[in-house]
Amino acid sequence: MGDRIETLYDETTDPETAVEVLHSRATVRKRARSALADATHEAFLILPFPEFEQLRDALAAARERGVFVYLLAVSPLDDVAVDWGRYADVVRTWDMPGPVHVITDGTRGLMGSHGVLSGRHGAEYALGFAQRDIGEAFYGNAVSNFWPMATTRYVADPDPLPASYDHFRTAVTNAALHRAAGRDLLADVTLRDVETGTDTTYERVPVVDVSQNLVGEATNDFPIENGMTFATPDGRLAAGSGDGGIVPFYEGYAAESVTLYDGA
Repeated sequence: MGDRIETLYDETTDPETAVEVLHSRATVRKRARSALADATHEAFLILPFPEFEQLRDALAAARERGVFVYLLAVSPLDDVAVDWGRYADVVRTWDMPGPVHVITDGTRGLMGSHGVLSGRHGAEYALGFAQRDIGEAFYGNAVSNFWPMATTRYVADPDPLPASYDHFRTAVTNAALHRAAGRDLLADVTLRDVETGTDTTYERVPVVDVSQNLVGEATNDFPIENGMTFATPDGRLAAGSGDGGIVPFYEGYAAESVTLYDGA
């Protein structure tokens, strides 16, 4: 498969191409920094722990811009103390050589073998991409197979309420953290019926369930499930993401915007 992809894209010179084979460690790092620099909502990374030093500044800059960062640091681990709050919202570690993932806004980044950024670099390579379907597939692979195996090292406090979101996964993660702290939540939410395409806006409806596996105890039924259920005048409606990517095939509704309030 790798040989075939390389044959298809060996003429590539555009760094924004849908798929690009990256052999050079320096190029992989350059693509990772570039993806982080352009991120506006979210970054999800799996990196060998020593590689954190190479991306430290890019991660700090992303956090300062309000990008929500999930970071899984894998083998070789180190006992070096890190002020994780400067660089990520959620940090996990796993003492295994998991594959490298850098996915920003679900659309851009790279995925490659562990060795492309660790140890003595040989024939390993990464695939760079700039296409949502590919990004969502790599993200699904990461949260299904690697993220659940890791140990939580750091979780930032949830956003102060009220808080508005146009990136649904960030809203879900914050909702999960607030509920774990014992807070009841209300929401203003615009939901799109995925069958009819009809939008309906609800105000101050209770959040009655959160399904996710990115922070705290997993509450989802399958690995990539990430959603909230709202008690609306039209009944309990479960919603997935409405900001691009995979259509919420399981929930039936797509949340296009959410504002969370303290329900106390």
